Amino acid sequence: MIPFINHTDALFIIHHCFTSGYMLWALTIGQGAVSSLMLMFLGEITSVFFNPWLCARDWKKATKNGSKLASVVFEIFTYPYSILFVFVRGVVAPIVLINMCITLLGSKTLAPATKYAW
Repeated sequence: MIPFINHTDALFIIHHCFTSGYMLWALTIGQGAVSSLMLMFLGEITSVFFNPWLCARDWKKATKNGSKLASVVFEIFTYPYSILFVFVRGVVAPIVLINMCITLLGSKTLAPATKYAW
């Protein structure tokens, strides 16, 4: 592994490679664009709370809990982010994923190789 990339960065990069691959696959076979957009939407909707929370958390770490503003921002965003994350990724996303699989696998126009890949 590259020395300046930690494991969370590597997971982030790999995740985006798979996401890009799924979108290219959807473009190639002509099916799955809506599911691709829906999954992206569900993944990004939590970013509204995640980005300030992450910045405040890192700011607190960098200042060794010396920044009162970072602590306040962190506390403000912790509960809304946690609740939204659990609801979106634990409740809504599985429903969308199941619907996506049923729709794509039940398609009459989908090639057998694509069904096998799914």
